[in-house]
Amino acid sequence: MQQSSAIDPPVEKAASSEVPAIRAYSPDRLDWGLLCLRVWFGMSLFLKHGREKPTNFERMSQHFPNPLHIGPVPSLIFALISDAICSILVVLGLGTLGGFAGFINIFAAWSFVHHFQFFGRGADHGEAVVLYLGAFLALAIIGPGRLSLDYIWKIGKFAQKHSVSVP
Repeated sequence: MQQSSAIDPPVEKAASSEVPAIRAYSPDRLDWGLLCLRVWFGMSLFLKHGREKPTNFERMSQHFPNPLHIGPVPSLIFALISDAICSILVVLGLGTLGGFAGFINIFAAWSFVHHFQFFGRGADHGEAVVLYLGAFLALAIIGPGRLSLDYIWKIGKFAQKHSVSVP
């Protein structure tokens, strides 16, 4: 294996030719990975929790948990926005940091309603909640990636501001 600097990924020489075979970090792979993360977790949250809130709003508003003591209907509206709307925005990569409302909603539900249960009786959502929290936290730290509407919008605004043509 060749020596590489601290910035360059490790490169191995292919056995049959002189072309290096890179098996480490690639910006394209990161963007595709972030797209998969956004779509997988965003659609999972929408299909499991987001879709039921607008379709059963009236029935759910009568007995929805009120962990923040703002009332069951405002709590349901906040959950509807974070689970239904923000999850779709995360899938599209549009306002991904705004999708952090999903993190807040899920954390509030896990802490105040499920009492941080991960194992044992009554912990029916524990592992799913931790996975949702991890996905939202990772996207908040890393960002949506280049395969997102946020990136396309940012590039368009930059090109317009600096009179640059974007292919």
